[in-house]
Amino acid sequence: VKILTEIEEEYLRAVMEGLSAVKIKEIVQKSRKMESVLVDSINEKMYDVIGDSVLEEGAEGYSFVEDYREEVEELF
Repeated sequence: VKILTEIEEEYLRAVMEGLSAVKIKEIVQKSRKMESVLVDSINEKMYDVIGDSVLEEGAEGYSFVEDYREEVEELF
């Protein structure tokens, strides 16, 4: 069962893999949503599955919460 949309999964993978800000911005533009809206949608869906948010905002943009790597990778 797919939990995330294709673009949400692409964004989450990019952040998890530490892709450049330019690549991540391209994905956000492709989504036609603000990055915060995309992140909120991902976090809401992941909260329903693993009970917590997997992306958090920091000084240099959004980052993946490493504690959940194994659980999230199992979903892909």
